Amino acid sequence: MNAPLTDRRPFAGIRVLDLTRVLAGPFCAYQMALMGAEVIKIEKPGRGEGLRYRPEADPSFGERGMSLAFMTQSSNKRFITLDIDTHEGQELFLKLAARCDVVVQNLRSGSADRRGIGYEAVKRVNPKAILLSITAYGNTGPKASHPAYDAVIQAWSGFMSVTGTTDTGPLKAGPPIVDYATGISAAYAVAAALYQRDRTGEGQYIDLSMLDATLISLMASVSAAWLNTGVRRNRRATMPRAVRRRPRRSIRPTASSRSPSTKNISTSISSQCSASRTSTTTRASTRPPPGADTCNRCARRSSRR
Repeated sequence: MNAPLTDRRPFAGIRVLDLTRVLAGPFCAYQMALMGAEVIKIEKPGRGEGLRYRPEADPSFGERGMSLAFMTQSSNKRFITLDIDTHEGQELFLKLAARCDVVVQNLRSGSADRRGIGYEAVKRVNPKAILLSITAYGNTGPKASHPAYDAVIQAWSGFMSVTGTTDTGPLKAGPPIVDYATGISAAYAVAAALYQRDRTGEGQYIDLSMLDATLISLMASVSAAWLNTGVRRNRRATMPRAVRRRPRRSIRPTASSRSPSTKNISTSISSQCSASRTSTTTRASTRPPPGADTCNRCARRSSRR
C-alpha cells in the first residue's frame, strides 16, 4: 500500500487486522496504530468485547460500553463486528486479510485453524501477509492448549518469586505488566517482520507467548542466572532498606541523659535572665521589661527540673 505523503509516521500505509481481545493483543495493535498504521478491530456482534464493560475507576464508563481499560488501547482504530464462528464470517475475514499487511490474533492455540482462518488459510489469499499469534504458552508444547491471564503468567514464570519481602512472600505486580510486556514485544516482532518482508518479499508467521515475553523482556537476568547456575535470586523487598520507616525516637532529652555541659549552659542562661530582670525593674516604664517572656520560660524550665 502507498502511504499518504502527508503522514510521515513509520507505519503509515500499513493496514492491520486486529482480531484480539482483553489487553496484550489490543495493546500490540494500539502501538502500531500510534505509529501510523490503519488498524481494523473486529468485535463480536451484539455487545462487542467484554473489556468494554469493565467497572474500572468510574463504573459509569463501563455501563456505556466504554470502560477506561478499553479506551486506553482502542484509540486510532476502526471497528467492525464479525462473527467468525459462522461460515459467512470466516469468508469475510479472509477477504479482509487479503487486503491487509498484518493480521494479529490472540485466540486459544489451534482455535483459528479449526475455524479455517489460521496462517495457512491467510497465506493462500495473501502470501505477503504477516500473521501474529499471541497465546499464553505458545502453539506447541505440553501447555499449548492452556489459557492464562496476566496474574497466572506472573506466577508460572517465577516473576512473583522475586517480588515482595520475606514477610509477605510472593506478590503480584499491581499493573498488568505481563500483558503490556507481551504487547510491546509483539509490536517489535511485527516491525521486524515488516522490515524483513521489504528485503525478501515474503510474509511470515509469528508465534509469541506471554510466557516468552515475561522470561525475556522482564526477567532476562533472573532467568539467565537460574539456567546457568541453578541459583534462584533472593526475593527483593519492595522498598530499599535505607528508606524504610524507622521507629520514631524522642528528641527531648531526659534528666539522666542530659550532659553536664547542657546543665551548665541552662544555669548560665537562667542567671543572665535574672540579672536582666533585676536591672530593668529600676526603669520608670509601664511596659514589661524585655526578655520577661524568656525569663518566665526559664523559670518554668527550672521548676520542671
